[in-house]
Amino acid sequence: MFNFVLFYLQVIPSQKQYVANFFDELRVAMNTELGESHEEMMMDSHRRNREHGESKLKFQVCARDETCFALARKQAKTGGS
Repeated sequence: MFNFVLFYLQVIPSQKQYVANFFDELRVAMNTELGESHEEMMMDSHRRNREHGESKLKFQVCARDETCFALARKQAKTGGS
């Protein structure tokens, strides 16, 4: 009977505390990793959108400029060198 009482008064609460602490540390680590990866994804998306916009503006300027357009056409015919 003494072992049974000892088990429920000391072992079970210690086990519950260990499990709670262990999974709490994992939860914090997982949330940190997910937050960092989400932030990096957002930065990459912003960078890609910015590069796309810059490329579009360069194309529009080049398309309006007749010498640039002629040079691009010439490079396309000769293979891009």
